[in-house]
Amino acid sequence: MSKINNFSVIDYKNNMFADCMTTQKYSENKSLMRQPTERTCMCCRLKMTKHKLIRITKYGASIELDIKHSKIGRGCYVCPTKKCTDLMISKKTLNRVYKCDVESCVYDKIVSQIIANLD
Repeated sequence: MSKINNFSVIDYKNNMFADCMTTQKYSENKSLMRQPTERTCMCCRLKMTKHKLIRITKYGASIELDIKHSKIGRGCYVCPTKKCTDLMISKKTLNRVYKCDVESCVYDKIVSQIIANLD
């Protein structure tokens, strides 16, 4: 049942009425349920948990690899595989994702950093 701040909620599916004070979803045993954060690879479109993918960020004019998933800016994710890095270069997916022209030297820098971090 969904709870909304300071309102009474009627759950029509279960014919229940509840006075609510917080916005949270509860499971049947009343413990909070937390889903793992999933992201989609921009090349193969495969969904994985956030920390299995590599994040690439754009802040201002710079495009960088974000190993710790903590940099600010617009982020996109790519699988740490040779297939996806090759697709990223051939299809120029960073151009599409960031809606700007990304030079080939930036692609080379990012791919070399991905390979260095996998070893």
